[in-house]
Amino acid sequence: MPISELFAHPAYLNAGEIPVGGRGSLGRTNPYFRFDMHADYPWHISEKKKVDLVADFFNVFNSIKVRLPNQNFQLNGAVTNVDFLQPQLFYLPFNMRLGMRSQASRSLMPRYMCKRPQMTNGECQMINDERICLGLATQHRRE
Repeated sequence: MPISELFAHPAYLNAGEIPVGGRGSLGRTNPYFRFDMHADYPWHISEKKKVDLVADFFNVFNSIKVRLPNQNFQLNGAVTNVDFLQPQLFYLPFNMRLGMRSQASRSLMPRYMCKRPQMTNGECQMINDERICLGLATQHRRE
């Protein structure tokens, strides 16, 4: 992330409004790499019910680095900032999220019956664990 030197606006006296020397004139922050992990375990309770146990781990090696230093050189028109270039924002330390997701449907297992049993001259195939039949549908009318 670029580090700039920011002066206060002379009319408004607001800190951090005028960049001196352009964006990133004081260099950049150090690169930051973190290692995250995700794990889940599907648990089939029955043919129609399933529970997923989920775990997410963020910043596994607990790498804490400065994300953004204080870039305000002036607090107002005449007062310089004593915290200039001091750490202002850090990357988050190690944290994790545990969860459970449940799912209930008509059937979680592959279906082996055609959706339209009245089909003739059709072919059936498995698509996304579901048997789909393609062909001409016949309609039976009672008169």
